Amino acid sequence: HTLESSLTPRYEQTLSKLNQFYKQRSKKGWATSGDHNTKFFHQAVIKRRKRNTICSIKDENDVLHFKPSAITNTFVNYFRYIFSSPNNNTARPFLNTRLPDNSLDPTYFLPDKHEILQILKDMKLNASPGPDGFNVEFYLAAWDWIGEEVTQLVTTFYKTGILPPRINDTNIAIIPKKLVPQVPMDYHP
Repeated sequence: HTLESSLTPRYEQTLSKLNQFYKQRSKKGWATSGDHNTKFFHQAVIKRRKRNTICSIKDENDVLHFKPSAITNTFVNYFRYIFSSPNNNTARPFLNTRLPDNSLDPTYFLPDKHEILQILKDMKLNASPGPDGFNVEFYLAAWDWIGEEVTQLVTTFYKTGILPPRINDTNIAIIPKKLVPQVPMDYHP
């Protein structure tokens, strides 16, 4: 009896951690209420995965593709085309704005570590994660370890205007517009 009573809290804690893991990966209402890793939960995940798997797609030349790499390329080409725009960057005239006298100091506009942390705290904690797989909740939990690097990244951007390659990549979830989608146009991002 004592072994069972001593292991029960550890079991509940493990279930809670698993539940939190799946909750972060799922936007289902039943995950919020706490499913505790049941058979129903796993069947729902498997069913959803099957429903969301794209087995074939037609490209712009009406060629049907079945290989995952060809399906991926078809979508990438389609969305690259619709999300690209001609470069119409024209020089904008400077505004007649008077900057404070201390703005000549190169560090005047640089956010510090505390300001960046406050911005993170003001964001939605469990929003969908970015391409790196981490949401704001992770960055806050790991701030003691990664705060300096994040601050350096932000201040370097403020100084140079340059972001590291691929840092602004975005995952696009595509949702079918039709019951049986056949071409990329049958999906919306």
